[in-house]
Amino acid sequence: MRWALLLSGILEILGATACYFMPQFIYTGGPDYLIKLYGLSALVLGIISLVLYAHFSKERIVKLIYLALMFFHGAVAMMTYGSVSEAIPYPLGATLTHLAVFIIFFIGYMKDLTPDQKA
Repeated sequence: MRWALLLSGILEILGATACYFMPQFIYTGGPDYLIKLYGLSALVLGIISLVLYAHFSKERIVKLIYLALMFFHGAVAMMTYGSVSEAIPYPLGATLTHLAVFIIFFIGYMKDLTPDQKA
C-alpha cells in the first residue's frame, strides 16, 4: 500500500504541474481557471499521498483515505474514457495512467488486507 501512495503522489504532482502551467495542452475548451483549479486540487491529492507515504501506518483512517484515493483514480479513469476528444485531446493516456494507478492501489490494498482483530 505504501508504494502505491508514493507513485500516486508523484503522478498527481506531475499532472498538477501540467494542468496548472500548460492547461491548453491537456484540455481544449473551457475556461483556463477551472483547469488550473483542477490542477491545484490534484496538487493537494498528491501532497496528501506523499504525506501518507511518509507517515504510513496500519490505522483505520489511513486505510479509509487510501480507499478514497483508489476510487478517485478509478473514477477519473472512467470519466476520461467516456470523454469526447474535443474536451480532452488525449483521453487514452489519462485513462490508462489512472487505470494503472487504480490497479496498483487495488493490488496493494488486497495484499495488505487482514482480518479484523477483536480487542
